[in-house]
Amino acid sequence: MRVSLRALSLMLLLPAAAGCQSWRIEQLAPEQAVAREQPRRIRITKPGGATLVVLSPTVAGDTLRGRSESDGAAIAVPVGDILQLETPRSNLATSTLVAAGLGAGLVAIVVTCGVSSC
Repeated sequence: MRVSLRALSLMLLLPAAAGCQSWRIEQLAPEQAVAREQPRRIRITKPGGATLVVLSPTVAGDTLRGRSESDGAAIAVPVGDILQLETPRSNLATSTLVAAGLGAGLVAIVVTCGVSSC
């Protein structure tokens, strides 16, 4: 089975494109954090320790609304039931190092195999 150079490049570089992401705990109240950050997604922790990733979050009155990342279902959570709210943060330095390492690996494969002999 022969894998094209383009496919190999994508397989190696896609994980780096996703980046090294971590969640940052917001110190602000949920309505303030959502208004200030305007994140595309957030992670909330509810009583009992259950976590939920919410896409397109908005706060209306005392309710956080959005869609579940896992199944796309509409979500409505009372702000008072949110124990912790986190927003995603990308680590540019780590992502750059991972991409550079993967790129170097790809170059080594190309040099070792040649473009048409693997």
